[in-house]
Amino acid sequence: MSVITALRASADGRAIRVEKDGAKWLRLPVHLVADLGLSTGQEMDAARVGEIEDAAALERLWEAALRFTVGRGRAHREVMQRLRDRRADEGQVTAVVARLAAAGLGDEEANADVRVERLADRGWAKRRIQSEMMRVGFPTDTVRRALAEGLPAGHDA
Repeated sequence: MSVITALRASADGRAIRVEKDGAKWLRLPVHLVADLGLSTGQEMDAARVGEIEDAAALERLWEAALRFTVGRGRAHREVMQRLRDRRADEGQVTAVVARLAAAGLGDEEANADVRVERLADRGWAKRRIQSEMMRVGFPTDTVRRALAEGLPAGHDA
């Protein structure tokens, strides 16, 4: 049996350092500590330790997905690949993608619009934008619509 020996707040108050058996173990967001019901002196068997570590890993993937997607106009396929690159298993990928969708961040149409705007602001030509969006995995119809609606007339002039 393991024991949670300390819960220490970070300087900014947004995370908690969890110590197990007197040693540093995990750094978790405050909400996750509350959701998991962690408290000092709590005894945990191996299954409970695994459950907490799995929740922490999923939270790290969620935070990485947010940093990767918010305001950047990422394709669904791109997000999934990024998570896999971080060694997420398929269950974790599915959970994070579902959470993004529930938060309104998985809308491929809206993400395509953001991507077109960002690339056009960099001075990219329509053909280059289209090629890049297709490369990263946006559906053809979505790319065509986003380009038609997002680029001003005479963009390439």
